[in-house]
Amino acid sequence: MFSTGSAELDHRLGGGLRAGSVLAVVGPRGSGKTAFLLRLAKANGILDAYPMGTGTSDMLSIMQRQDGKYVGSLMLDAPEPSTDQEQANMARAAGSRDLFLGRWFKRSQDVISQSGGLFAISVCEPVEDASQSDWAGIPDYVISVDRSAGSVLRIREQA
Repeated sequence: MFSTGSAELDHRLGGGLRAGSVLAVVGPRGSGKTAFLLRLAKANGILDAYPMGTGTSDMLSIMQRQDGKYVGSLMLDAPEPSTDQEQANMARAAGSRDLFLGRWFKRSQDVISQSGGLFAISVCEPVEDASQSDWAGIPDYVISVDRSAGSVLRIREQA
């Protein structure tokens, strides 16, 4: 299990976040998504944060090495990893971002489920929009943040 850095939230999650999980942290700009991911990283021994300064997304990746130890990194203010074609699609049609995020979470889930680690990403949009999106059904956890508090929107049932 990975601690969120909040005893109350860990308790609501049944002890923390399961290894091999994908987490989406959702909220509007300025809601505390970056602070939440910084706390999550620190609670799990990831102390290095790399400010990219080129986007609106934060990404935390924690992987288990063969010796059983965990390593990871936190990229702050990174661009969502979309191709030029995906960016063009998103500029033309609002629903294209939902499709892009769905593909992205599915690819991330395939990789992280094999590693026993954790992948967390922030998604900058209103919580009500996120809860209506098709992509919200893919991550194992969707947590909304409002300043420093986090509330669990969804936990995907284990297969």
